[in-house]
Amino acid sequence: MSAHTTGQRSAIMADLAVAPLPKSFLGNDMVELSGEDGLPEIGTYSLAMFVATDATAPVKAAADHIRATFELYSSTGRWV
Repeated sequence: MSAHTTGQRSAIMADLAVAPLPKSFLGNDMVELSGEDGLPEIGTYSLAMFVATDATAPVKAAADHIRATFELYSSTGRWV
């Protein structure tokens, strides 16, 4: 978690705010809200990663690992 999301989380926990956080940031002390709670859909977003064609082997290995991690999350909804 970043300092930004820590601040959001603090406001949420103090019942001062509702914030769009990734599901992976929700703990047992938070509730996911939806349309049933009167909120609109947030929508979706896309990520892209560009790796130079002449990238070194360590850069390519890191890119492969990042791709695999996001593919796992996409298929399971979990980071691990």
